[in-house]
Amino acid sequence: MYKASVILTTYNRNDECIYCLDRLLHLYDLEIILMDEWHLENPALSDYCSWKNIKYVWSGRQKNGKVNWRVPGYAFNIGVKLCSEEYVIIGGAEIYHKDPVFYSMVDSNCAAAPTVLDQKSKGDSVYTKINNKLPFCFGLPKNTYLSIGGYDEDFTGYCFDDNDFSDRVLSVIPFKEVEGEVIHLWNPRGSSSKNDPKINKSSWDYNRKIYEERKGMIVRNEDKNWGVL
Repeated sequence: MYKASVILTTYNRNDECIYCLDRLLHLYDLEIILMDEWHLENPALSDYCSWKNIKYVWSGRQKNGKVNWRVPGYAFNIGVKLCSEEYVIIGGAEIYHKDPVFYSMVDSNCAAAPTVLDQKSKGDSVYTKINNKLPFCFGLPKNTYLSIGGYDEDFTGYCFDDNDFSDRVLSVIPFKEVEGEVIHLWNPRGSSSKNDPKINKSSWDYNRKIYEERKGMIVRNEDKNWGVL
């Protein structure tokens, strides 16, 4: 009844990632796939996942050993095609679960999410509520994900990819908010935090242009072999 695959992305935040994964393993018995987008091999995370029976996928190997930040949709696309269950929950690996929310999210007819809180600064206990229809901790049927072509892999710039994905999902299935809260742990924000000079105003404009031009276009990545490791 409660089967789901949980697909999480991480980018060079080992301590927070392991802290949150420990919490997930305490709360749930579900398939967890960790997509590591860092451009260098990460034995610490790989060994941890092997020890804890988490499927570790180094998607950052596609970056040829160079700093190359990209939107997490590429990793989500790969993870969804590798997962075994018919409902998928996607999000960041550095989301701390105050409450057990995954089991109540699983619904073959709906997208779902709990309340998502954003930590204002490192170690702070002050939070603000953020848009839970974006994929911080967002569930949907796997067949819906696949039928719309997943994340649009033409979003090679910065921002707007999550909005685009959420808009498309919620145009074909309803959304339900489940009881419980998760916390998006503080991390450095903005383009400069990516340490990649190509993430700038031009790359923001590039993604915004795609987002605006493709509104109402539900299916993406047609005639493309997408979600490939």
